[in-house]
Amino acid sequence: MYYLHLFSKKQPDLNWDNPKVRDEVFNMMTWWCDKGIDGFRMDAAIHFEESNAEFNTECLNWLYEYCKEMNSEFYMVSEVWANKATITEYYKSC
Repeated sequence: MYYLHLFSKKQPDLNWDNPKVRDEVFNMMTWWCDKGIDGFRMDAAIHFEESNAEFNTECLNWLYEYCKEMNSEFYMVSEVWANKATITEYYKSC
């Protein structure tokens, strides 16, 4: 079996454009929120779709809104290591 990974062979990259992947992410987020988790740190958010801040922020907003519906006190922070211009694109999405 083969898959794309940027960081570790044990960490496959997800195809965030695939509805089945999004459904599975919904299931995981729901499972954790049902356990009482009230926040997530989204690592390497800039790499969801390389060089596509618009797509990545759409994914982050989608995840945030989904979890916020389950818990109005939900909090999410995302890690984006990049130049100031790129980081600004992510801040504009808030």
